[in-house]
Amino acid sequence: MSDGLQTPRVNSMWTHKNGTRYRVILIVNDDLDSHFDYPTTVVYINTTNFTTWCRPLARWHGSFTPYVDPDI
Repeated sequence: MSDGLQTPRVNSMWTHKNGTRYRVILIVNDDLDSHFDYPTTVVYINTTNFTTWCRPLARWHGSFTPYVDPDI
């Protein structure tokens, strides 16, 4: 239940608008009815320094684009 927003797939790779690459490791609160109190949230990890972050799905697509491997 992501309120119409496309939820990133776990293990998918994304590029932040600053150029940093991240891997989605978890989606939380996606099956709850109360998205106001507990919004669907993307948990992701920096693929270089392994710092872990989270961001509400409602704000995800404003900063991230799917990573496209230039070698493929």
